[in-house]
Amino acid sequence: GATVSAQVNVTSATPEPNMENNTAQLDHVILGSFDPNDKQAFTSSRLSSTSYFLDSDTSIDYLIRFQNTGTDTAFTVMVVDTLSPLLDIGTLHLLGASHPFTPSLSSTRALRFKFNNILLPDSGTNAVASQGYVAFRIAPMLPLQTGITLDNAADIYFDLNPPVRTDAAI
Repeated sequence: GATVSAQVNVTSATPEPNMENNTAQLDHVILGSFDPNDKQAFTSSRLSSTSYFLDSDTSIDYLIRFQNTGTDTAFTVMVVDTLSPLLDIGTLHLLGASHPFTPSLSSTRALRFKFNNILLPDSGTNAVASQGYVAFRIAPMLPLQTGITLDNAADIYFDLNPPVRTDAAI
């Protein structure tokens, strides 16, 4: 619940007509998820973690983190994120992941990241090695209307266990 603030001031050796746009401040509320599996959204301008600015932002970066909190090694992890119809699939760009994976996209807009033979140890055995992530970038469908909320969650499957649902990234 604490807020961390960062401010940046930019100066230039050459004169400029508008000095009002040389300062930016970002306030970020520290959050803790219910479990170590979560989904986060970041707009391209990084001006806000909760608002997409129509005149500044061009895309949204999503980060899905997972951790094996079970009692044994996970051999397969599947992350399933069903993309909102308000997101433009034609702009989808995979940014990276902690482990090798195979991506797929279904006709129902289910984006899947399959980590075969990930051999993710349980957190009790090795807390650091028990974690992973996947990240991607996508733009909203244009024109985007003011006041629209883009929210969705991801399901994370560890082997044949029921999915762990992340909180919604908004």
